Amino acid sequence: MGFILTDTTDARCPHGGTMDLVSGHSDAFIDNSPIWLLNDTFRIEGCPTGKHRCYEVSWSNPSGTMFVKSIPFLTSDSIATCSDAYNTIIGRATILSHQNKYLDTK
Repeated sequence: MGFILTDTTDARCPHGGTMDLVSGHSDAFIDNSPIWLLNDTFRIEGCPTGKHRCYEVSWSNPSGTMFVKSIPFLTSDSIATCSDAYNTIIGRATILSHQNKYLDTK
């Protein structure tokens, strides 16, 4: 059971770059903050590495029980994989903080 991720979540690439939601939805909120969904688009800002800096994020292991329009929520148990602009996998992102009121019910 992981905590539901929202725009209050602080997640970083393996090198410390910040994960930002660049396109999402406006259908589900926790405390006025959009809930992150599996099909949302995330980019990494401020990755300090050179040519192959972290650029984009893909997710796996979303909620199996909580959905918005059939799209699963992302939780603190979800896995964020960072890749560069050439789609080369760089490593996993780390979730440093998240809202702590609402848990996935799986």
